[in-house]
Amino acid sequence: MSNNFFLLLLLSIFPNVTYSQYSRLVDTVSTQISYSKNLRMSDVHVTANESNYYLFIQTNKLSTNNKIISYQLDIKTGRNLHIDTLLDIPMYFVLRDIGIQKNRIYLFTDDEYLYFEPGNSKNTFQYVNRIDSVLRYEYCEKINDSLLLAYLIYNFHPADGKSGLFMQVINTNNQKVLSKHFEKYSSVALSSLNKRWLTVLDEKIYVISPLTGNLREYNKELQLLNEHVINGMFNKTEVITNKTYENYLQEFIEYNDAVYNNDTIGKYSNNNLFSKEGIQNILDTTEKNFAFIKKIFNINTSVIGICISRPTHNKEQLDLYTYNIKKRELVSVYKNWNCISQKNIMELEDFYPIDLRLQHSRFPNFQDDTVYTYTWLNPKLFTSGNKMDVSSIYLNDIKKNGYQFYILKHKIKK
Repeated sequence: MSNNFFLLLLLSIFPNVTYSQYSRLVDTVSTQISYSKNLRMSDVHVTANESNYYLFIQTNKLSTNNKIISYQLDIKTGRNLHIDTLLDIPMYFVLRDIGIQKNRIYLFTDDEYLYFEPGNSKNTFQYVNRIDSVLRYEYCEKINDSLLLAYLIYNFHPADGKSGLFMQVINTNNQKVLSKHFEKYSSVALSSLNKRWLTVLDEKIYVISPLTGNLREYNKELQLLNEHVINGMFNKTEVITNKTYENYLQEFIEYNDAVYNNDTIGKYSNNNLFSKEGIQNILDTTEKNFAFIKKIFNINTSVIGICISRPTHNKEQLDLYTYNIKKRELVSVYKNWNCISQKNIMELEDFYPIDLRLQHSRFPNFQDDTVYTYTWLNPKLFTSGNKMDVSSIYLNDIKKNGYQFYILKHKIKK
């Protein structure tokens, strides 16, 4: 392919928008890794804890020669702690999420999860077993070093099952399921959005409603402990219109129940909410007309981040609210948080913003006022200029030196 093709690809990733910048890039660490030119960003999964950054690359995903390579790096130095081929097997599967515990790695695929324990050599892992799952769980979260939560929020077609929130706690010491829970979810009709509506903090599970900010708290036995609405994120008009819209979306659940009860005559007989066109229409309507919570994530042991999308953002910005769960109060608000690179590049952050729109598997890692992200483009080559010139520099570097993996360390501005 021509150089122009790759240049246009880089530019398409970084469109132009007016923005607010709340962070600054303070450090970078890098490591040389083998990289397939046919690799897509959807083949890359990252996760991190306080000291280590984990990168998983799935190669040949669309073939039966499936391989997963893992990289574990020290966040502060970028030094490789280990590079290991976790899987190299003749089977097809899609990697959905990754669970990291003290001595275990879990790979969640379409309808099973595979787990690994330390190998015979230092800093290596060996494949132990595969556990079949009746339900295709979407994500997993660590509860502690012996418990893992698998969950799914999804609007199934009535012929495929009930729609709602599914949770399952797994004891990873014996690979046994400790508890399961299902409940109807008020905005399940929006589940095809790029979203993250659940997080685990201090062994408590928190699930938020995207249109109202209602936060439900569960213990590790999946029992509901309490719920409350987080006030101050939606204005009065948004509160009213969102509640009305949420009630309208309940028709998904009502239709689902009607089908199960064989009551499909009349009101729901011509329902097209589950068609591809119907679902896409609801997603488009929501993004163009309503404020809604797109993601929640942990910042520290008591504070979570809540990202709200609004029609004025044009899918390029988000409003970030930080919320102390223990005190039940908003801590700070960052309006119009920039998620894209700018047309005129004046500083590193203009080209490497913290993108809060990213999928669960590539989401930035927050640790108090420090944020870690990653890129394939060498930030040490940065120079100010227009987006075309800056992108050309990175393209030439990749052609000359190949791909490298860079961890970017950001500080939130006070």
